[in-house]
Amino acid sequence: MNQRNASMTVIGAGSYGTALAITLARNGHEVVLWGHDPEHIATLERDRCNAAFLPDVPFPNTLHLESDLATALAASRNILVVVPSHVFGEVLRQIKPLMRPDARLVWATKGLEAETGRLLQDVAREALGDQIPLALSLAQRLRKNWRQVYRRLFRWPRPTRPLPMISSSCCTAAKVSAFTATRISLACSLAAR
Repeated sequence: MNQRNASMTVIGAGSYGTALAITLARNGHEVVLWGHDPEHIATLERDRCNAAFLPDVPFPNTLHLESDLATALAASRNILVVVPSHVFGEVLRQIKPLMRPDARLVWATKGLEAETGRLLQDVAREALGDQIPLALSLAQRLRKNWRQVYRRLFRWPRPTRPLPMISSSCCTAAKVSAFTATRISLACSLAAR
């Protein structure tokens, strides 16, 4: 894989980040999965699966593991952040100076900012500014057991028109659907139902 031709870089190699990276890679896309612990990434590379959470789901050949954050972010303009909400802002501040100038960011992190209770969209805007297109990814159905990757519902804010088309092409698969929404707040209100 050329360093700059991945369809998506997934930030967060836990159960959910791994599941989403596998889904994208199974859909034929070159995907880079980054995790903060180099030993964990080396284990994932060696085993070619996430034995702790998805032991029966081998990584497709199009899923590439990376422990260097700058290298992972250079691989794609499309970034999917899948980290716990209590580190969401910190991770965004860490990746901002390393992002490509044409970067676009989607997050699949649920919850609110731990210290303030703010919506993650507000945390993202504060950390990244107004120049980077942002979108929120919502899973329609989640379960504790991540062995099955369930149908996902993706909702995007309208101001980033090119992002839905790119994300739709990355995410459309038998188990993944992509839809546009007028605002992140609409997606948040739907998720609360």
